Amino acid sequence: SGVELVGAGDVSDAPPPASRCSSLAPDGAPAYWKDALTWQLAAVVFWSQFADWGMGDSVYPYACANASSTPDVAGCEMWSNELSLAAQLVGCFFASRVALDGRNLGATLWAPVAVYTGWFGLLLYTSWSGALSLPRLSERGVLVDLFVLRGLGPYARAVVPRLIQPCYAKTHHEDLPVFFGVVGVLGNVGGSLVATGLIGARQF
Repeated sequence: SGVELVGAGDVSDAPPPASRCSSLAPDGAPAYWKDALTWQLAAVVFWSQFADWGMGDSVYPYACANASSTPDVAGCEMWSNELSLAAQLVGCFFASRVALDGRNLGATLWAPVAVYTGWFGLLLYTSWSGALSLPRLSERGVLVDLFVLRGLGPYARAVVPRLIQPCYAKTHHEDLPVFFGVVGVLGNVGGSLVATGLIGARQF
């Protein structure tokens, strides 16, 4: 298991064959900006931070409040925080163990991100004030939802840096973690700002 390495043992700065990890060959400086995989991974980092810690962290108390006619909001929030810690450990564990192939990330990255997106939609829907008269997640459902989000979000973010070494030239191995880190911060701040605006507009 592990990452399928490209050019293992090659200490030159020549990029690995583009067909191993993406359909576009790097050309120019910074070369990784011209690589389709870079922007796909950046989108994963941005979205996981935006939905999970940006919006999700702001709206989940509203989901707890909307989960039933007599909600135990304090208990729901407490268990949400406890399960979040466990979910992050589980997500990071699986991200460190899964075998990765830069040419085929369907099952190891895109499918988990799709599941993550669906559960985020359920959390957002339950948090929405307009869902009070419609079917929505129960309190237990909210806890399951947050466990999935707090597991798959860190999972996806942990998979991304594992793809840097096998998929990019050695000269970019220091720049890309910084790049993805900045994208993650922007996603987090963006999600918080959107959630704050919606809360101010009494949408939750």
